[in-house]
Amino acid sequence: MPDAPALAVRNMGALSLAQSGDRITVSGQGFQVALDGESGRIVSYTAGDRELVQTGPALNLWRAPTDNDANTWGDQRAAIRWRDVGLDQLEEHTDGVEVEQVSPQEVRVIVRTASLAAVDPDEQAAKRWRDQVDGVKMMLVHGVDEEQGRMLAATLGFNYNDLTGNDYRAKIASMVDVLDSTKRMPDLFNLLYALVTGPMADSVPEGVKQQLAEVAGKSQDELMQGQGLTGAARFDTEYTYRILGSGDIVIETHLVPSGALPPFLPRVGLSMALPGGHETLTWYGRGPHENYRDRRASAPVGLFSGRVEDQLYPYIMPQESGN
Repeated sequence: MPDAPALAVRNMGALSLAQSGDRITVSGQGFQVALDGESGRIVSYTAGDRELVQTGPALNLWRAPTDNDANTWGDQRAAIRWRDVGLDQLEEHTDGVEVEQVSPQEVRVIVRTASLAAVDPDEQAAKRWRDQVDGVKMMLVHGVDEEQGRMLAATLGFNYNDLTGNDYRAKIASMVDVLDSTKRMPDLFNLLYALVTGPMADSVPEGVKQQLAEVAGKSQDELMQGQGLTGAARFDTEYTYRILGSGDIVIETHLVPSGALPPFLPRVGLSMALPGGHETLTWYGRGPHENYRDRRASAPVGLFSGRVEDQLYPYIMPQESGN
């Protein structure tokens, strides 16, 4: 696609700038933009007598974790790491708002914010431990058969028939819960480590052996203390709003991450809310139905339209939707 044409600002209509209390108002021919002077966010944008923006834009770094994000058995463990550093609890605070009319046709608003979360290290460490126990439970439930489950139970001093559950998977899961509640998880880890480095050495991936080597020989208190955090994530953001005499608003966003950061972020962008009356969209791309990078043969490239609500499918577990 060709590049968008450059904006000839000097040929646009003149703007008027007014500041009253905590409200910044920029008016042009046929439109008006209002920003909150404390937060720096747009609170109204009208063209003629039609309201186009309800709230926003605002920094958005979160989305619902998908199945792959929520895994607890692999090295990625994305959702766990995102929540560990508070990405699901970020609150944006405004540090300063600057307003300048740089020319008759342009008003520039610079907003500086900091987004961070109040993370409780003890609470997060306890949650990480629960996630680790759930991961062990899932590994055993899907990785051993009934005969092996009986062997594990007997070796750990359990009467297999007395374990809660109607099948061997439920019984294994209940055994792990008992081990956790009685601080006997190290007994399980030590037994598994002895098995994967002994009789099962040839059939177990090296990654599993390494994970068990890191926990073998430690007490449960030591293991739980090892779930602590290095801190929370922080994001310092500078927004530059260029409000032009044409009615265009050009937003430049400069984001500086710091603190404890996961290997990658769930999302980086801006979110905003629109009032009623914006229920349809038109896009140039693949369509008209949902498609994906590796599932697109029946979705040709073209110009398509549809209802916004139809672009999201309510999967039981969150998944990507649309085009």
